[in-house]
Amino acid sequence: MLTKTDLKSIEKVIDNRLDVKLDQKLDLKLKPMHNDIKIIKKDVKRIQKDLARTSNFLDRENLKTVKRVKIIEEHLGFPAPSII
Repeated sequence: MLTKTDLKSIEKVIDNRLDVKLDQKLDLKLKPMHNDIKIIKKDVKRIQKDLARTSNFLDRENLKTVKRVKIIEEHLGFPAPSII
């Protein structure tokens, strides 16, 4: 008959073997996901750069338009806006 210590030692051995097998299977399953995550990170970086570039362009265009409107308003004699 097996004692409690024998059963615990057997349990530890089985758990260790199962953990190793599960880890190997998980590694095989996670590798494709890891590659997909790398691709997604690259795409996100590219999108962030594009958004920054677009935002800068639109800001510059907006400033040019604001300057032109101010010049036209001064020429026509409109009162200065209370905001900005």
